Amino acid sequence: MKALLAAIALFVVLGLGFLLYSSPPAPPEMTEAEIAQIEAEVAAVADQLMTAMNNLDTEVAAAYYDPSSMHGNDGATYYATYDEWVAHNEELFGRFEELNAEWRNTRVDVLAPDVALFVGQNEVIAKQVTGAETNIQGYITLVLRRIDGAWKIIHQASVGRWTAIEEGT
Repeated sequence: MKALLAAIALFVVLGLGFLLYSSPPAPPEMTEAEIAQIEAEVAAVADQLMTAMNNLDTEVAAAYYDPSSMHGNDGATYYATYDEWVAHNEELFGRFEELNAEWRNTRVDVLAPDVALFVGQNEVIAKQVTGAETNIQGYITLVLRRIDGAWKIIHQASVGRWTAIEEGT
């Protein structure tokens, strides 16, 4: 009888442990239509960001980033805060008189209903304020999160190769 009670107690303890420490159920799978919608929304944000860059509009570009969680790097420097990132972009955009940029080879991976990854290569012809013209091959990774119904960039990593087309004065 003692053995039977001990076995029952063991099963009760194991059952409680399983319930308390087991993983929560997986979220329901997203439909292809839901995934396609997110991919389109995220690609639109990347396109709007590119338009802001071409317009040298740091204020509009900054609006696509989440100020409460944004951080990024440009291949050489890490920016731990949104303010550092915005200051970097203001300084960077200030170097240019004109940008003509477009996306090439882009991809969106939907990681969850509220998180997506955008990866893209861009090509930029930049006219600097010094008069120099530069071809920039850029490679950008964006992590976006849907916050209050809008997709916001929470991390950006970018690297690129700058090649002089024409030297400035």
